[in-house]
Amino acid sequence: MNRIYTRNIRFTARLQKGAQVRTAKPPEDSFFFRVFEKNLDVANAVIDTKYLQAMKHGVLNPQDYGCLTVLDSYYCYRAADTLLSLLSEIDDKEYPDLKRLVEVQYEGYEEYNSTFFRDWHIRTADSVNPTDTMMAYAEHEHHVMCAYPPIYTLVAMLPCYYLWPWFSQKIEESSDYEPGVYKDWFEGNYSGEDSYDSAYEIGNFIDAWQKDGKEFDESLAGEIFSKSMNYELAAFTEAYHEAIEGKGGKSCG
Repeated sequence: MNRIYTRNIRFTARLQKGAQVRTAKPPEDSFFFRVFEKNLDVANAVIDTKYLQAMKHGVLNPQDYGCLTVLDSYYCYRAADTLLSLLSEIDDKEYPDLKRLVEVQYEGYEEYNSTFFRDWHIRTADSVNPTDTMMAYAEHEHHVMCAYPPIYTLVAMLPCYYLWPWFSQKIEESSDYEPGVYKDWFEGNYSGEDSYDSAYEIGNFIDAWQKDGKEFDESLAGEIFSKSMNYELAAFTEAYHEAIEGKGGKSCG
């Protein structure tokens, strides 16, 4: 079995044990799609980064691939820590569905993060020397968790769950797609509509939250989502290193 490192961290199978699963595509007029549409220029800019374009044609320097994978481990370990802290902030009697959703998100990250330890020998976020961008991205999500009600942490993490399968699908469907060794990476992110299950689960949860009349400031949520999207763009942009006199790329970070 090929070892691939994607950001498509699925958790919906765990939700089937004791909670309603809502993985159908959210309504077109939902916050989920409206906020993504507002950030579509950023999403397309991610596709156009030299990093993903090089992966698309199978010519990405393996050092750059490894560097971003290690940096991604920092983000993922920190995301798990943020979700664990968030669990202590949620009243399971008042918001049992939200508590369960965050629990399975945390469990999904814990399971996924075990691959970083098993295959890359990275035990915790402290094992990594992160770039300013990746550190700021993780801090952004942690700040949202500390400063705002729990629902906004779901918003902050939406790009993590949706953007990667989205751009992978777009690239896989392009006429000049020839990824070579990176084929498994793209297919790990997008291998069919069920690749969106975790993102759609969160999107539908937010939609139901709003329809139930619970507090949700769309302006604030939009700012949080946009900031996460721009951190994704920054991470992919800085992950590609130009060749130096034909001798390969610069070191990561």
